[in-house]
Amino acid sequence: SCHHIFLDGWSCAVVLRDVVAAYEAMRMEKPQGEPNASTFRDYVTWSRTDQESAARSFWKPADVAGELLLSQHPDSPDADGIAATRNLENITPRQVASWAKARGVTPNIFFLAAWSLLLSEALDASSVVFGLTVSGRSVPIEGVENLAGMFSNTLPFSTGPSPDKDLETWVQEIFARQQAIRVYESYPLSRILQLTGQALDRAPFDTLFVFANFPVETSRRSAFSRAVVLESFEGDLTSTFPLTLTLVPGESYRLKLHSRSPQIDAGRAGEILRNLEEIADRLLGSELGQTIGEFREERECPPLWQEFRREREEDSAAAVSRPNSYRPPATPLEAELAGVWRDLLKCEWVGRDDRFFDLGGKSLALPSLIDRINRQLGVELPLGIVFQAATVKELARVI
Repeated sequence: SCHHIFLDGWSCAVVLRDVVAAYEAMRMEKPQGEPNASTFRDYVTWSRTDQESAARSFWKPADVAGELLLSQHPDSPDADGIAATRNLENITPRQVASWAKARGVTPNIFFLAAWSLLLSEALDASSVVFGLTVSGRSVPIEGVENLAGMFSNTLPFSTGPSPDKDLETWVQEIFARQQAIRVYESYPLSRILQLTGQALDRAPFDTLFVFANFPVETSRRSAFSRAVVLESFEGDLTSTFPLTLTLVPGESYRLKLHSRSPQIDAGRAGEILRNLEEIADRLLGSELGQTIGEFREERECPPLWQEFRREREEDSAAAVSRPNSYRPPATPLEAELAGVWRDLLKCEWVGRDDRFFDLGGKSLALPSLIDRINRQLGVELPLGIVFQAATVKELARVI
């Protein structure tokens, strides 16, 4: 294992390959292969070249700021969240490759289009913006694909699936946009936000798409060594975005949705993945000449999208009367604890930093508070725990 500041997923595969190759050379008493033509220092040097003028002309405010899907975002990087997975049994890599070849695009464009359509449908919007993780290897450095280090980056990805647009034409636009942003694979997201006048404390989009195509050869394809066989490889992603979709290719596709928002529990995460698979399945069988509007008309609006819209409206209205010091719960557990406090104390707002006694709680109410928490969460907290863990955040950490 390693920290993400040191290596990205692609580099982990490179390290595994090099270690096994070195072991094989030692076992066979043969010299190791030639060193790579370039080093990570070459990459660092290149990344310091001036892209400012080109970036300023390329990135526009509309490219990075879109409507947010979620109204409740984690307020702390320590919010772990939940994850849901789904195997795409009826959408095979061969089918996707055939779909992509017929349109002159790459297979990942198929899933970028499906995710864009889902966001557009959920937001009821004709344009969407989300984060796209890029490998950072599209740089003019010889042998960069064989280097180990932190290359991956997140870039804003904008697209406009308006109802009157031809579906096939729009797919080509997605492909062209993906190719265009490759020039900026190593350009910091924070700088892009600055150039477009966005705040730096929170990205102007709340979903992230990751295509985890790490260059790993398993024993099913070719063994690195006669003595060491790599049976499988799986990289786990740590993301600070409220909602992250990871696509894992292989003999079949696997989707993983990680949520750090208290708004998305395991049930909702699974429902999002089910809807994404349904959209992808219909995209696979889409007809030439069909508009995006016609594509959408064949599908009823899922109840979950209606719930999201209602929650956004309610939270937007509530924000007007919300105290300035309010920091919302950052995890499902914090949200549940805040709900217990809110019901017991009859408070409209209970944030993660609020203290029980500052909200009007009395010592006489402690037995009721602790009893309800213990029964609702299946724990055994002592009566005096609120004196040691006085806030919702601190109490959640104790549990």
